[in-house]
Amino acid sequence: MSSIQTLQYQHAALEKEYQVTASKLAALRQKKGYETDVSEQFKLEQQIEETSTTLERLGQQLEQLEQAIQAIATSQPRTQTPAPAVDQLSSSEKTPLLKSPLIALAAIGAVGLGILVTGIFANPRSNTSSNPVAQTTEPSSIGLDRRFAGNWTSEFDVSATHTVNLQIKIEGDQTNELSAAMEAFSRQGEASSGGLSLTGQGKGDAAKVIIYDSRARTIGNAELRLERENLVWRLTAGDKESLPTLTTLYRIDEGSPASPSP
Repeated sequence: MSSIQTLQYQHAALEKEYQVTASKLAALRQKKGYETDVSEQFKLEQQIEETSTTLERLGQQLEQLEQAIQAIATSQPRTQTPAPAVDQLSSSEKTPLLKSPLIALAAIGAVGLGILVTGIFANPRSNTSSNPVAQTTEPSSIGLDRRFAGNWTSEFDVSATHTVNLQIKIEGDQTNELSAAMEAFSRQGEASSGGLSLTGQGKGDAAKVIIYDSRARTIGNAELRLERENLVWRLTAGDKESLPTLTTLYRIDEGSPASPSP
């Protein structure tokens, strides 16, 4: 494996860590906005400060790797076979060469295209946004369905093992990111999880989310999908005692009795 490939693998791993840290920071800030207890707010402020410092350090390391990759890409010599001088060719060799200007122009264009492609792949993040949160996925022309936003409950899902309440927010019109405050209560009374939060990304009617506990620690992952006017929750990782594995949530209007969609 070449040195530039090694750096690119290191860059990919570090960027993944950067994305996870950015999602954690977003969840901490959202949690602090909902928290009313002064002591808990102070703890969250400390966690936000520590996470911000980590995120800044990761960003600096990513920038250093990008500079190293770019330096290697630009310093690699491009070997070219020198063309023989025209005066060294025989008369029979000169004639087809001078009569084929289109072939010569096509060759020059191919070399230029190769150099352009090399430059693009040498710096894969050159066209990405500088926004830390936006770096979690490639920009998409199709944003997250705005119907995700709002208040949801699984109270009317008679087959569910837990009652789940979600308050989902989407910032911006074309964003693919969401965040939410979450509560989960076991219907057998064995476990309850209040003060949860989640952040995630998606496109159209589907999203993948990370679940955090009250201390902003990652405790699971889930998939959300809009089906007609309802929201289907599917747990992909996490404690099945405290988190629902599969349930359907129904939209509720704030301040009004909840009622499932037909």
